[in-house]
Amino acid sequence: MASITMANSPATNRRTAIGEHMGIHPSWSVLAGAACTFALLLLARPSEATPVSRTPAPQASSVPLAAGAPRSTAEAPQPPSLPLGADPPAVAEPLVGTFSATIRTWDTSVTAVRMDQAEAMHDLLSAGLGWKSSGHCVDADRRTCTSLDDIRYGTLMQAIDLKRSSGCPIIVTGGTEKGHAGGYFSHRNGFKVDIAHNACVDSYITKTYRFWKVRGDGADLYRPPPAPGPPSDPDVYADEPTHWDILFH
Repeated sequence: MASITMANSPATNRRTAIGEHMGIHPSWSVLAGAACTFALLLLARPSEATPVSRTPAPQASSVPLAAGAPRSTAEAPQPPSLPLGADPPAVAEPLVGTFSATIRTWDTSVTAVRMDQAEAMHDLLSAGLGWKSSGHCVDADRRTCTSLDDIRYGTLMQAIDLKRSSGCPIIVTGGTEKGHAGGYFSHRNGFKVDIAHNACVDSYITKTYRFWKVRGDGADLYRPPPAPGPPSDPDVYADEPTHWDILFH
């Protein structure tokens, strides 16, 4: 059989000549392109040596304080808040004539100041004195009441002084209520108090003060000895059947 030989076309001969001139075989060109693509993919991929964290960076934690170290002002404990609707603690303010059994002085410059029932009763009980009313009331317009309303500051303080100096129980049974004898130096005008008899106070008055005279109604009157200085009206202690009727100037 006769063999048939196919001659290359002019175009094929040109491509082969170009490839041989550049020194690149067609199969190596494909490999070079694949290598470039692979290198680009490696550059675009994040490095495994430095992974990117998807969580926020943690905040700096506080350093524990050493034992006994003072805390900052921001951490200082605050006073507890009051419950909703609660009133703040009241600040005690002494009233005129406020007196304690442990206090031995009072303001003599305001002896004529008049006190109302609440103030006088507060001071009386705070000093350890007692109070008694046959009618269990404080109405100054009722005879059976024992009222301290409108009593003089000096009168109440001297009754408290009597308890302090004698050490005896003192129970007030009469004050500014109606039903007592009239006059300027009277119960109604705030100069007098009645106190109940007891063995302690009876002994103290009769031994400490001097007998003066017998009053028109038969009551023995006692007065303190004259004080040094300008003459002044002394206090008078009248020994009545059920109580001492005392005038404090």
